[in-house]
Amino acid sequence: MLYQELAKPVRHFKEAERGQNQVSQTMEEYGKRIAIKVIGESALKMIARGKLTLEEIAEDLELPLKRMEELANLQPV
Repeated sequence: MLYQELAKPVRHFKEAERGQNQVSQTMEEYGKRIAIKVIGESALKMIARGKLTLEEIAEDLELPLKRMEELANLQPV
């Protein structure tokens, strides 16, 4: 391992089944957070561009219309 001071604590996660499950769960949660962030950023860009209605953006991004309206209210006028 590149950093020896991390080797011992990380070994637990690599070798123990419980540790592997914990790492898997953490990575899944991280992936979901990133996906939510990226979709939100995309929605804001699409709203700012103004070429689609909120309904169209919500449908394309598979978001509730209410969430699109909330994001639209964050845009500067």
